Order: sequence, then C-alpha cells, then structure tokens
Amino acid sequence: MPDASTRSEFDYVVVGGGTAGAVIAARLTEDPAVTVCVLEAGPSDVGDESVLRLERWMALLESGYDWDYPVEPQERGNSFMRHARAKVLGGCSSHNSCIAFWAPAEDLDEWGALGCTGWSAADCFPLYRRLETNDAPGDHHGRSGPVTVRTVPPLDPCGGALLSACAAAGIPTVPFNTGSTVVRGAHWFQINARADGTRSSASVSYLHPVLGKRPHL
Repeated sequence: MPDASTRSEFDYVVVGGGTAGAVIAARLTEDPAVTVCVLEAGPSDVGDESVLRLERWMALLESGYDWDYPVEPQERGNSFMRHARAKVLGGCSSHNSCIAFWAPAEDLDEWGALGCTGWSAADCFPLYRRLETNDAPGDHHGRSGPVTVRTVPPLDPCGGALLSACAAAGIPTVPFNTGSTVVRGAHWFQINARADGTRSSASVSYLHPVLGKRPHL
C-alpha cells in the first residue's frame, strides 16, 4: 500500500483534525486496509510547547491558534464577546484548560428519552471508562484508556479559600466524577493532563502515538 502522504485518493477524508476528528482518524486507521486523510486548517501541535504545556493555555486565546469568532453584539447585551474556537490539531482539546467532567447521567438519559439512541448514561458511561486512565477512586473509572485524567492537587491557596468560603456559606464540599451527579456542591475539578504538565488532548492521546507508524494515515 502506498504511503498516505503520496496518495490522491482515500477511503475516508476527515475534515477537521479537532477533538472528534483526531479520535475518528485514529480509530478508522486501526484497520490497516483503509486509507484516511485528515484535513486541518491549523498547524500541528506535535512538538509545540506553546500548545502542549497546559499552563500556557491562556496565551492561546486570540492568537494564531484561535479562530477568534466575534459574537454579534446583542441589544442591551452591554458587551462585545469573542467566541474562542481552536485552529490547531486536536481542536479545542489542544486549546482549552482541560477541565474533565463526566456528563450528568440525567442529561444523557433525557437525550435517550428524546430519541437519541445510544446516548443514554448506560450507553455513554462505559465509553468514558474505556477512554480514560483516571487516578480517582471508584470501579466506574477506567485505568488503561488513552486519555489521562487526574485530580488537581489541592495546593492553590485561592482555590482552598474558595472551598472554605463555600463551606461557610453552606455549600458542601463534594467531589466530581464519582458516578453520581453533583446537584449542589464545590470541589477541585479533574483535568485531562499528564503529570509532567502537558495536555492529554485528543491529538496527544489518539494521533501522536500512531503518527509515522500507520502509512495509511
């Protein structure tokens, strides 16, 4: 099979190498019999520390990695807003602050009840478990998936003060991603990032491990 970089025809063309596109391309190319082309308007994130280092995420806003869509001013809106959308391999998972929340089961079940077959909590929660390597306790969490999900160490004094203030105001300290929906509470969130401070984005987790190893991609 010819190298994908020299081909003019492909079995699949994935338009957009964003959060979903990166995963789709990686999953499709698990089959060596198909060829896949990923088209991404932005640059690659491979080796780009300005993208990969999570602590630099705010510098990506309104930058060359951002489509920076303007929001049409609304009557009585009292502001002009910018809608950040990533222009880089990995999409917004290469651009945002990597906060990782499981969707509330009630929301997913409502989707299922409205006719979105395959989107109920019973359908989606096993997929969360499959995609993650999570350091939080609980049998519902995955331990061998491609996306690293970690609990943020409680070292930030501002965050600690905020949680104390919430507790004083009667808002309980309740961890997230336990399998039960937090209706009222505050806590440190989890992030999809590695211990070395780099992102565990869709591109890092799904595409980087196979780039250069799958000639059909």
